[in-house]
Amino acid sequence: MVRLLFIGNQIAVTVALLVILAVIIEILRFLLTPKIAISPKIARETVTAPNSKEKKKVFCIKVVNKSWFFKMTDLNAALYIEQPARASDGCIRKTRLKLLRDKILYLNKYQKTDKKASYTLHFICLDDIDNLWTDGTEASLTFKVILRHGFSGKTRIISKKYYYPTAALFDGTFKQGKSLDISYN
Repeated sequence: MVRLLFIGNQIAVTVALLVILAVIIEILRFLLTPKIAISPKIARETVTAPNSKEKKKVFCIKVVNKSWFFKMTDLNAALYIEQPARASDGCIRKTRLKLLRDKILYLNKYQKTDKKASYTLHFICLDDIDNLWTDGTEASLTFKVILRHGFSGKTRIISKKYYYPTAALFDGTFKQGKSLDISYN
């Protein structure tokens, strides 16, 4: 009888330890997974080109590192216009748009006291999206970022799809800091 109670206690302790271990593993997995936010809108800005007085229209997508403890490394970004091909097999034609910088070495961790907001990036598209992507077409715009967690090395692909130009493109600039809102001009 005593032996059965002892075996029952061992089983209960083992099960409790396994549950605690599973919770710890899930917490670590959550902390060591790359987390970023991509702006739900694209800012249409007019900028003056360096060494010139010529004004140029550019399109900006903001990315914010949401990790409080670790930086993100090896960021690779791509922006595509995806259009259904007129084929019966449902193929999609992708046209890659030119970004000013599509490879970034690292993105700092989120810090509330960082006045320069070095935990944010602005990916700037140099192509004229207004002429390439118009309402009434079945095209959509897709922005993809491949990044690696600075500590665990875990890689993740995060994408954001924009379906309608009138719902995605806005004149203005992004607000400073972690906000994904646009200050309208």
